[in-house]
Amino acid sequence: MLIYVEGQDTLAGKPQATINLTRAALDELALAGIQFKKNFDAAVSKGDIQVDDQAAADTAFGYLTFPDPVFPIVTPRPVPSDQEPRPVTN
Repeated sequence: MLIYVEGQDTLAGKPQATINLTRAALDELALAGIQFKKNFDAAVSKGDIQVDDQAAADTAFGYLTFPDPVFPIVTPRPVPSDQEPRPVTN
């Protein structure tokens, strides 16, 4: 988990890697999905992202999982075939 803490975080200690990037680069990476690693490496190569310890960053990013883009967040409740749909009332 990546957490931003203003000032000195006494529990975290010294970070293993520092990554500097623009908001545009972050937005692009956020939309990259499973292409994240490839796009991250390309942005580092182009100089759009600066990393002081690539191995530590690779380790952290190795823990990322990507959600299923077609996961049904809201699904309708099935109506039994012998009933007519009714409006929901509170």
